[in-house]
Amino acid sequence: MADFGRVVRAVDVVHGNTNAAARYTGMVADLAAELADADPLAETLRQVVKAPLIQITSAELLDKLDHVWGLDRPRPREWPNSAKALAGRLTRIKPTLEKLGWTVTKHERGGKVVALRWTLIPPPPGDAQ
Repeated sequence: MADFGRVVRAVDVVHGNTNAAARYTGMVADLAAELADADPLAETLRQVVKAPLIQITSAELLDKLDHVWGLDRPRPREWPNSAKALAGRLTRIKPTLEKLGWTVTKHERGGKVVALRWTLIPPPPGDAQ
């Protein structure tokens, strides 16, 4: 997709301002929003994280998400049931969240750090999708 974005920008330069790059960027953002809306985990994450979460473990984040989802409400089949599963899902949805203006940082384990940690920073309120 990044290569196609370069081609579209080059077409704008060669043929004058055709607004192709702006339309393409808008379509990519719309697609990212639709993907996030269709994913129960991404949607719940967008509801839960209103302020930056710095260096939170996957287990702590899963507890927050489970609490908001509701303990009596059945989980979707793709809902992570462990911290390891949540880390895998976050890794997969990270590009989509970043296209929506989020900052998602995975802090790798090493040394005395045993648990995988994440920093999640939502977009500013006016930019939130």
